[in-house]
Amino acid sequence: IYNHFESKEAIFSAVIAQYHPFIKLLPAFVNVESTTIERYLRKCTQLVLDEVDAHPGFLNLFMIEYIEFKGNHAPSILARLHPDIEAFGKKLRSFQDHVIDIPSFSLVRVYISMMIGFVVTNVALKDVFTHEEMERSMDIFISTLLHGIVAGDLQKLKEEK
Repeated sequence: IYNHFESKEAIFSAVIAQYHPFIKLLPAFVNVESTTIERYLRKCTQLVLDEVDAHPGFLNLFMIEYIEFKGNHAPSILARLHPDIEAFGKKLRSFQDHVIDIPSFSLVRVYISMMIGFVVTNVALKDVFTHEEMERSMDIFISTLLHGIVAGDLQKLKEEK
């Protein structure tokens, strides 16, 4: 293999450029159809869970990138995915009555950050909880994503600031 690649880093760079999970998932999110943001996010999250189930190496690839390579490939992946990130942000904004007014990149970043945590814990806990409990965890994840962890009226919280 070293006849074709000069180092382990070069091998990994080629693999991550071809198989990074977001390269497949972000464009797929844009094609998801739904009439509500809750259903939309549920379908997007289910796409991620299905991909991780079908390709367990996705999670390993993602973790190797951030543990062993310290996220060095992230800038090039982000540059490559910029149009898909913008399209996903635009799709989220299409539910304009339900999405706070923050930049698209931040909106996508919040979803991806929470989704990664959900996927990692989902994989770690899949043999601990029942199927019903795992399904309920999806409901809780989507609800928390949409409404946060603070109970009460958002307007009241804004007024207290």
